[in-house]
Order: sequence, then structure tokens, then C-alpha cells
Amino acid sequence: MVMRMSEYFSNLYLKFWGPKLDRLAEKEVSDILGIYEVYVGRKPQKVFDLGAGWGRHMLIFHEKGIEPWGIEREEIFVKHFRETAPNEIKNHLIHEDITQWQIPEDMQGQFDLALSLFSSIGWSDDNKVFQKAHDILKPGGIFIVDTDNRDAYVVKPPSRTWQKVEGGIVLDKHRINWKDSMLITKREIHAEDGNIYTLNRQMRLYSLHEIVAMAENAGLTFLGAFGDLHMGGWSIRAGRNVVVLKKEG
Repeated sequence: MVMRMSEYFSNLYLKFWGPKLDRLAEKEVSDILGIYEVYVGRKPQKVFDLGAGWGRHMLIFHEKGIEPWGIEREEIFVKHFRETAPNEIKNHLIHEDITQWQIPEDMQGQFDLALSLFSSIGWSDDNKVFQKAHDILKPGGIFIVDTDNRDAYVVKPPSRTWQKVEGGIVLDKHRINWKDSMLITKREIHAEDGNIYTLNRQMRLYSLHEIVAMAENAGLTFLGAFGDLHMGGWSIRAGRNVVVLKKEG
């Protein structure tokens, strides 16, 4: 069974992964700003997060004096953000499927930096994600994409993994449909209260050249790639594709 996003990214995700990921947000934002400053030489004024989850990065950008906006299709994440975020940015997280989103005229070409982090692509029509990033960026704006590196799975195919999360342990059993580069995962969450939750997901993996091709089709120029957000060197074995793109003009 293929799990719909709304089933996978649910209250369970927020409960078990939320605290862990929230603790990482400040370091991740610092890394993102480091990448941006390498290519632009200053910090951005306005940032847009494409697939913002519950806005954990938006909150850190706001604390740093950078105006954050984002879009997220999962209602439970948007509700959580609007209940917890400072008043001045409560409405900055848009509840919409990005592939269906009609960008308001006053948002077109207004952002210095666009983001797609933590494998927010691979779930739907990703060509449209790149096009939306292009359309909201100012000329000279930067788009940073962070997603799983398909080629690393070729070098070392996944099997079973586990990780500690808030209130339990997660066991994953992975396989890949190489015909269409789909990562298929059966996930068991073993909660400390004795409950076991079973989830299934299916996510498209991308090689670096595929990301660059989608970007170029959307009018974005490839600037560079890293193996992680703190600018580690990219290689075929790198776990992540962190790709830096630019809207020319």
C-alpha cells in the first residue's frame, strides 16, 4: 500500500519526530544562511520555505530578523504553527498544495531565498515545485534544495535501519523500485507506552543530474552541490543532494 502524505505526515510524525527536529532547526538555518552568504555575500531579507512542515525553520529565521513565509499541504502542521508562532507571522504559513498554488501577484519575484528541505520533493509533481521557486524569487535569488541522493542508494542499497525518536524507537525496512527510483519504506514506531504504529511511504529519489535538469527547465541556473547542509563535499556516496540554484536576471 502507498501511504498518502496526509497519512504519513500526521500527528504521529509531529509527536515522535517534532521535538528531535525542532532541536536541529537552529543549526540547519545557520547552515542555510552560510550557503546563501557564500554565493551572495550577505544574509537574505525574505525567505520562502516550500514544504515548511510545522514551520520550525520559519521560526528561527524570524528570530534572526529575516521575514519568513512558507507553504504546507498538511493541515495538522499548519494548525500547529498558527497556534504556537508569534502573532506577526501566524499567517505566514500558507495551507495549500504547492503544485496547485496560485502565487499572489504581490508575492511574485519578491523573495531572496527559497528552500526545499528535508526531502520535501519526491512526493508529487516536482517540476511544479521548481517552477514555483523560480516565480517567487527575485532576479538573482537563490533556491536551495536538500533531498536524498539516489546515487548513494545505488552504491549501498538500503535494507533495515532504526533510530531513536521522542517517546520511542523507529524501525524501517526499505526497498527500492529501480524502474522508477521509488524508495518504499515500511515503518514501525515502537512507542514507550507499548503501542506499535505501522506506516508505509513511497518517495521518488533523485540523482543530482535529474535535479539540475528540473531546475534548468524552470529557468534556474545550477551554481553548486554539497553532500550536506554544512557544505560537505558532494560525491556519489553522499547521503544528501544539497543543490544551489539561481534565478538569473
